[in-house]
Amino acid sequence: MIASGVPAGAAGLVALRVALLQCDHGVCYGQRVPALFQQYFKPSIDSGRMEIKPYDVHKLEFPDWSQVDAVIISGSAASVNDSEEWIDRLCQEVKGLSDSGKRVLGVCFGHQIVAKALGGQVGAHPKGMQVGPREFRVSAEGERALRWPNPTYRLRVSHSDMVTKMPPGALSLGLSPECAVEGMLIGSNVLSLQGHPEFGTEIGIPSQQDLAKLFKEKGFISTEKTESWCKSAEDSLLESEGVDRIRESLTSFLLEGVPGKPDRQPIMGFGSLLSEASARSTFPNLANFRLARLRGYKRVMQHPAAVFFTRGISNLVTKEMASLSIEPDPEGDFLVAAFDLPAGFGFGV
Repeated sequence: MIASGVPAGAAGLVALRVALLQCDHGVCYGQRVPALFQQYFKPSIDSGRMEIKPYDVHKLEFPDWSQVDAVIISGSAASVNDSEEWIDRLCQEVKGLSDSGKRVLGVCFGHQIVAKALGGQVGAHPKGMQVGPREFRVSAEGERALRWPNPTYRLRVSHSDMVTKMPPGALSLGLSPECAVEGMLIGSNVLSLQGHPEFGTEIGIPSQQDLAKLFKEKGFISTEKTESWCKSAEDSLLESEGVDRIRESLTSFLLEGVPGKPDRQPIMGFGSLLSEASARSTFPNLANFRLARLRGYKRVMQHPAAVFFTRGISNLVTKEMASLSIEPDPEGDFLVAAFDLPAGFGFGV
């Protein structure tokens, strides 16, 4: 545990009080959680900018929130969908933290508990356990929230569940072929990542290797995948430039929050907008065009729009007047185009 107060030599600084919610007890990862995050944020701890205190939420151990400035929620072998008292309590606490404005960083299980607590959905990954290094494409919101100028972001992963539906108002930080929601920004104070940035430490190497061997014993991953993960874990520290930049971005979030107002806003469309060329003919200044799946809605051919009549598009004689629209549907799922427009962009008829 990091002692509270300002370390010697850091006079004049007030350390950010970070509560680390430890969500796992396992030997491979859980028991190393405090050391993993303290080593990961060591530069800020040593400089007196941050202090980290762990809380065992399995034992319903939560801090006095009036004495906390920011929160980190760790990974876990548990599923957020497990029926456990500590998980139910954690969901309640996350709701309160989101409303309070305190900065929250969720990692892996922490990413998923944020989604569940705030109205999203989490389900099993269709391909089972996902492990090892993974790159994802960063969205415009991801560039801003993570202060990340590059088109991709690389983290190490270890998960069998994933966010299948983001909470209302959540913005995606990026996606990969293996995971549609690699990170989220909710408001300006809640940020979550599916990957494990804390694996980019010396302690992270044996943690990954021990997890790989455990998953192999349980039949979650193959011998080939185990050997590949163990070998790639040794390369964690060779990626020092990327590790350092990611740590700086997450440190800045915990210390300062998300910078400024967004300069771009995400848009989803369907129909002719599924073609990038067609979308650009309507929105020449769009950026970050990609395809995504919209869950919880279905396409319908109805709801004639007034513009169809004012522009003479509808044919009243043949009754050709329906337009493609969408309706809420819990079982719905269809392909959409997603892209970003300048913030404040206005739509006119």
